[in-house]
Amino acid sequence: MKVLIADKFPEGGRAALTQMGVDAVYDPELNDAALTQAVRSTGADILVVRGTKVPAATLTAGRLSLVVRAGAGYDTIGAPLKSLYFLLATTS
Repeated sequence: MKVLIADKFPEGGRAALTQMGVDAVYDPELNDAALTQAVRSTGADILVVRGTKVPAATLTAGRLSLVVRAGAGYDTIGAPLKSLYFLLATTS
């Protein structure tokens, strides 16, 4: 499983993912077209964001099956929810 973390994420959380055998790509500076390209080029299954806006094109650019939005709401996710397999919004 490959996870793309496109927002600030604690080092301890990244280490825990690695210990579980998750291939995590961390790039907190991604946004807009660069985020879309990273989803495509990494082949990420899961995208983790906090406040980063996720353009609709990003959701269909690769093979995402889960978007984790840490925080309240999902207004930064740029497509109708029916186009996603699953969206998890958490409070942090």
